[in-house]
Amino acid sequence: MIDTNSKIFSLLLALLLLTLLPVKADADSFDQAEDILKLQSSSLWRGVNNLVIENGLIYALHKSGFAVYKPDPGFLDLDTLAMVPLEHEYENSFKLFNEYMLYNYSGEIGFVFVKNPENSYAVAESNLGTSFLDADYESLYLYLACGFDGVQVYSLYGRDSPVLVAKRMHPAHTVAVWLYDDYLYAIDDYNGIFIYDISISRRSPAFIGKKLFEDQLVDMVTIGETAYCANTDGGLVLLDMSDPVDPQFIRRFETETEIKKVEVSGGYVFASDAFGNYEVYHPDSIEQVTYLDRLTLRTAPQIVEDISGKFLAAVDTGAAAGIYRLGDDWERRELIRIGDVDRLKDFTVYNDMAFIASGEDDLIRMDISSDKTAVLDGYYPARVDLMQRYDNLLFMADNNNYQLWVSQINASRNISTENLIPFENKAVALAAGQGSDASVNVALYTEDKIYLHNIDNENLRINSSVEIDDLENMSAGMIYADYLYAVSDSMLSVYDISNPSMPFFSWEYQWPGMIKWMQVSDFKLFTAGNFGLMKNHIHGGQPGDSINSFAYEGCIEHFILDNDYAYCAAGEDGLLAFDLKMGASIWLMDNIETPGFANRVELIDSALFVNDSYGFLKYYVSRTGEFPDPEPVSVPRRFELSQNYPNPFNQSTLIKVNIPASAKEMRLEIEIFNGLGQKVRTLASESVNPGQRVYRWNGCDDNGDELASGIYFYRCRLGGIEESRKMLLLK
Repeated sequence: MIDTNSKIFSLLLALLLLTLLPVKADADSFDQAEDILKLQSSSLWRGVNNLVIENGLIYALHKSGFAVYKPDPGFLDLDTLAMVPLEHEYENSFKLFNEYMLYNYSGEIGFVFVKNPENSYAVAESNLGTSFLDADYESLYLYLACGFDGVQVYSLYGRDSPVLVAKRMHPAHTVAVWLYDDYLYAIDDYNGIFIYDISISRRSPAFIGKKLFEDQLVDMVTIGETAYCANTDGGLVLLDMSDPVDPQFIRRFETETEIKKVEVSGGYVFASDAFGNYEVYHPDSIEQVTYLDRLTLRTAPQIVEDISGKFLAAVDTGAAAGIYRLGDDWERRELIRIGDVDRLKDFTVYNDMAFIASGEDDLIRMDISSDKTAVLDGYYPARVDLMQRYDNLLFMADNNNYQLWVSQINASRNISTENLIPFENKAVALAAGQGSDASVNVALYTEDKIYLHNIDNENLRINSSVEIDDLENMSAGMIYADYLYAVSDSMLSVYDISNPSMPFFSWEYQWPGMIKWMQVSDFKLFTAGNFGLMKNHIHGGQPGDSINSFAYEGCIEHFILDNDYAYCAAGEDGLLAFDLKMGASIWLMDNIETPGFANRVELIDSALFVNDSYGFLKYYVSRTGEFPDPEPVSVPRRFELSQNYPNPFNQSTLIKVNIPASAKEMRLEIEIFNGLGQKVRTLASESVNPGQRVYRWNGCDDNGDELASGIYFYRCRLGGIEESRKMLLLK
């Protein structure tokens, strides 16, 4: 044991004279950043937008990926058959023969071929060039409800280049479309249903006429010869469709709130109200069967039955899909969750493979040359929170069984575990470095202890193990040459480990803040944390005077150095790219947001890989700011206020606004209100130009005070347009 209290105080006092404060760079403005990073691909396996169960398989539309799962009978467990990375985030899907067509309402579409589920792959991704409110599909034609732009029909024969083949402007404001027999129904939310004949030509709907009802309709579905329509005045409107060209009113079924959308699954009608709750009806009696609260579900459920019983599948407000066994009175018991919010924890890259730790889920192995993934099932730690690689050795901290896994990556890209080393309490950091002879020093940090192991690099035999005790609030560490570094709060301690079986305390320094990551390059010590990025001289293992720094209010979780550049994972602030060769300054070159919480980065050639709380991202790095084959940026055709993401959220959330071409230099305001209707924050008040703007809210009011958990509303005004949405803050 090492008694850290027995320190050489005279040496400590002398060294503390070298304590350094950061020198803030002159170029700290994020507004001066250049664009040198561009997203190439993403594999977002955490969040789920939609779920389909068909032919005994589960097709999950993750936030930037498509996955195929095979459940066991009774949904007691499932196997992952395929994970397909996609460039865009999609919200919904259609099944097209052997494909799934994925789409979002801003106009981006993608196709995934699933004929052989285990070898599913992306066929194409493209942009229709228009946003829409609703869609339906038949015979390779996509029918869109485009608001004031009427009904638009696209041919999907060319997967990578959909073609607009027809446009119908009869409805003044088309909010929904529905295909029934040989007819297309377009709902105008003030002028009833417009009917088109598509029996002669699917690509060229022929207008027949319209049917105006007393009720204001906004959506419809059909079961048999009955249509169930959403009524914004409250309730379901039933129509007799026995004569498709002349629908007849049957009755109105009153509900407590206005109905926005109707969907059908398992013979039930799911009616979504203005607050996102689902009222469930059975068409035989059109009586309410049950009521599903929006606080638990974000999409209309699917009802699935097999020999094991009846099940409900849906995506909840935490962006995770759940499979539930249905009992009497719709009592639900959860069996499986997919895409849970437990964050992807850590990753490492070896040759062309990335190994990604995913908390309680199995280890993920990805071929970074092709973006293909495989899940390494059933053999790996119960909970991988941390991993550290040294050459072909992989060290993984299992915070469930408190074991350090010593593994080896072999030529076939598989992992063989050679040793399990126990530890106590939760591991918070891992470090590895070259030891004496053919050995590797591995340090595992818990909050109050450091475990230092010296391992033979050839036979993986443990040469020595020692514990450094009586520590507090440990958070990070590093091994450099014959020195072990340990971070506790804002204190940096250095140990001499030239003899790893007998480490001894050498120096201690007060740092400007908590260090989250550190690295040595060219006799310079780089540290990052809640103080920003800082560069110091280093002499032997001893930090010297400060060279320069970049200070900002966020926190850098991890960084990678590349000659004169640094690429940083900055948590909620996404990615930061710095130029380090600018003399006395550290120059911010680029900053871009990632979907969740960026916690680790790795650079391979010109590809920057990022571990994010929702997935694994790949960016192209161009230090000149020029990228090959730039994609044209489409200007939105209409105003759109998107639902905040993520929602619910517990730290911060993003609000996206599409600003149309007609809104040049218009005033845009975004205000946030609490559940009592009291304004708590003005998020934006500025003149804007056409394009897409994204705003971040950190859950604080105008005074910077954190707000309590609860339901909040955000209202966006652009010229004479106003739109509001609801969001949920959870802490």
